[in-house]
Amino acid sequence: MNPAYDDGQLRITTTLDPPGLRLHGVVHSLNSVALQRELTPGAGRRGDLTIDATRLDHIDVTGLRVLASTAHRRSSEGGRLVLAGLSPHLRQLLVLLGWDSTPGLHLNEGGADT
Repeated sequence: MNPAYDDGQLRITTTLDPPGLRLHGVVHSLNSVALQRELTPGAGRRGDLTIDATRLDHIDVTGLRVLASTAHRRSSEGGRLVLAGLSPHLRQLLVLLGWDSTPGLHLNEGGADT
């Protein structure tokens, strides 16, 4: 499948089962706008939107804010943002920031079912 976005540092691919995105590489302040843009079409769609982070090497606080704000928006629309395949380091960072309790955000213990 062709990537929806690829800047050489971050590749974003759309997934169908489960519906969502697969992230590969690094999310930082310069490419987090692309992540936000790719998450926007999911707005208004009911149900879960899954982010497969098994190939995500790093995400900075700007990228984490994009995920948290998307989760909050999805919660108000009756859905969730599911983060699957997070590394222990990224999971711990979300917990330390207190963002693991963001409305609409679900940290999946396993990987994405893709």
